[in-house]
Amino acid sequence: MGRRAPHRLAVALLAVALAAAGCGGDDEAGAAPPSEAFCRAAEAYDTAMTASEKPPVAEQVRLVAAMARTAPVDVRDDARTFLTAMRRVERDPRDPRAVDNPAVQEAVDNVNRRVQKGCPFFEQDGGGI
Repeated sequence: MGRRAPHRLAVALLAVALAAAGCGGDDEAGAAPPSEAFCRAAEAYDTAMTASEKPPVAEQVRLVAAMARTAPVDVRDDARTFLTAMRRVERDPRDPRAVDNPAVQEAVDNVNRRVQKGCPFFEQDGGGI
């Protein structure tokens, strides 16, 4: 088993989340549009993670924290799960509660779908977290 670099968790989580981007259905009935602050936070994260050089884990944690603070009610717990996982990776890149954890992956997928279903930057350029 090889060692994982801290940023590889986020990259791996995002790779799966982005792969699922094309699988979205119609908006959930009754879901309010996400706030502008949430969409700005998601866009900042997307921009950082799609750059040629990925930011250090501490910066990724800061960006995910901004999403968690501003997440719509329907994905707030998921955004917090994502943030908790990133904080664990920051402390221990091999923490099994964060790395290859299906619950964390599901939370990231849920946040990503929410971004896709309401944030203008996603609709304009196909971005996503």
